[in-house]
Amino acid sequence: MEALPLVLKNSGSLLVQLYLDVSDESGAFTLRPRPTTQCIYLSSQNEESEPSDGVRKPHTASLVLHNGETAELDVIFQPSLVQRVEGLIHFSMVDNQYEETSIQMVGEGYQDNVTLDNIHSPVAETDAGDIEGQLDENTGEAVRMDHIQFGDCHIGKLYQAAFTITNHSKSDVMRFEWPTGGPCQFSPQIGHLHARCTKNITLALKASLPISLREQLLRCKISRITFQCSADQVPDWDDRLHTVKWVDVSKGITSIRPAKKKVIETDPEPTHMTVEEGSQELVLRVSANVDFAQYKMDADAVHFRDTLLFQTRVFTVELSNTGNVQLEYSWKVVMEEGGKAVNFATEPLSTSPEGTAFSAPFPLALPSPNNHPLQGSQELCCRSFVLVYALFTTILCALQQSLKKLSQIWTSVPRI
Repeated sequence: MEALPLVLKNSGSLLVQLYLDVSDESGAFTLRPRPTTQCIYLSSQNEESEPSDGVRKPHTASLVLHNGETAELDVIFQPSLVQRVEGLIHFSMVDNQYEETSIQMVGEGYQDNVTLDNIHSPVAETDAGDIEGQLDENTGEAVRMDHIQFGDCHIGKLYQAAFTITNHSKSDVMRFEWPTGGPCQFSPQIGHLHARCTKNITLALKASLPISLREQLLRCKISRITFQCSADQVPDWDDRLHTVKWVDVSKGITSIRPAKKKVIETDPEPTHMTVEEGSQELVLRVSANVDFAQYKMDADAVHFRDTLLFQTRVFTVELSNTGNVQLEYSWKVVMEEGGKAVNFATEPLSTSPEGTAFSAPFPLALPSPNNHPLQGSQELCCRSFVLVYALFTTILCALQQSLKKLSQIWTSVPRI
């Protein structure tokens, strides 16, 4: 079963009533509203042919949307046969015959002895290009859900994604083996799958050099195996199973008891025989962009002109992301007198379009949109409080995973 989101928004100025009709000969597509969405009624295709309440509903679903309101539903695809399935969702609006839209649905039902399921990308769909639910414009093929997208990644940082591998056979035992080497590592990398069993797999990505992966194919070798005894008598195994042992080491001259050393050993793989007829290969696609973050900031000093008490003066500093990956950053003000530091990411009092305000004696405010790519310029805002001395501060910009680890701007506020 697979589910894709369907979001409807009333962008007009009037209340509207929508009718949704699902046309699907095989009955593989259904609609399911999310908890935040209330439908006037919702019926399945089975209910349309044999309604439980004795009243046949004219449409699959009906709902009302007020001005600016949004409705969220899930389109469920659950095929019963190995085949390509097509369907349509037809939208119609009450009292407006010109607002009619149809959405094409395409799904492919397949059945393998071993499948990869519950594959989700670590990045959001919008960041990953929102490929899920899209169709190939030339062939109309449905997108297979075997693609993990890590998005922008920093060098030396560990990223993980989880999925499951399932053996659908009723009696056969399968052995899987993922490739080793490179920035992608699987855990477990080798293991056994007994009949009707599922295992969690973790894919870890960590690179020490810049690398770009565009739907890199990672092939898992699947083999059918047999044991000398019944499969029920052989315990489950994968390379994550370890045994801890304490072994004796050479005894020192002054020690009375022999020293012990902790040794962790991987449990040996049970003896088995490989059946060539049951071999297959599973493919997992991985995309990632790993690189150092880079930035450009021309200003190294900011001098504010005379500013009246409780007034605001803004100085614009251009801070640009010149790299290929997202740049995470935060601002911090270091007061020269006493060396006290203020972290703008953890100690703000309030947020405004001009920046983040702080209590006296910190009259400087800066925006700190952490975990967002740099775009355009950043504004340096000065708020005047009751000060009777000239203020000199250092503004530090901490940039994560950048070739230049720290940048600073010297600022001065004249005596007021």
